Amino acid sequence: MRAWVIAFVVVATSIALSPAHAQRKGDPGRPTLPAEKTESPAEKKAREDAYNDALKRIPESKDKYDPWKIAR
Repeated sequence: MRAWVIAFVVVATSIALSPAHAQRKGDPGRPTLPAEKTESPAEKKAREDAYNDALKRIPESKDKYDPWKIAR
């Protein structure tokens, strides 16, 4: 019985004192995030223009959406 208590205390303290896996830095098994890609102002403007053009092509709805239409 005494050996079990000692083993439990050793395991409990080793768990309590070790850092969480997600908090480790430089773990070779964990993939790293890709480096941030810097964007030139011309690329950013082209991307924003394409986004705005795509928004303009969305047709306007003729009817108002009523989610409770079936319940009434």
